[in-house]
Amino acid sequence: PARPVSLAKGRDYWLRRLTNLIPPAHLRHQTPPDTIVLHFAHVLTDMIHAGRQPAASAQSDDWLHEACQLLSDEEAVPVADPAAVAKHLGLSYESFRKKFRQAMGVAPGKFQLDARTDRAVALLYQGRHTVREISELLGFCDEFYFSRCFKRRFGQSPRAFRKKNRGH
Repeated sequence: PARPVSLAKGRDYWLRRLTNLIPPAHLRHQTPPDTIVLHFAHVLTDMIHAGRQPAASAQSDDWLHEACQLLSDEEAVPVADPAAVAKHLGLSYESFRKKFRQAMGVAPGKFQLDARTDRAVALLYQGRHTVREISELLGFCDEFYFSRCFKRRFGQSPRAFRKKNRGH
């Protein structure tokens, strides 16, 4: 198309919006399907509306792309904290946090935690590492905090997830 929606806002923004439509496993039975469909229609309406607006310059979204890359960098050990990312981008932490939340719909710390737990899912599924090793690889202070974060996001512990999905 002449004006694709993907240029209206960053890919990460729309992916996060669509991903957030699906409730966590432990809440799915409490969320009526018509509510999910209604939220989906709202996101689609936002996409269409954003596609009709004049595309912002590519430079204006560069900071967001770089911030997302830095916050979700798998190679970074220790993990870059949002304050360090803000400093790298030449912003105060408060202005960075507000701009990031407005653009992505989630705070930078939550975005980073979600990215780390998403990588944990892949590592658990592979089955090559113990839960303790995964928590260390992803920069969590210990395996118990990692397990709490994982359970809060996915509704089950990392061990239960591995057992259910891999049979290990």
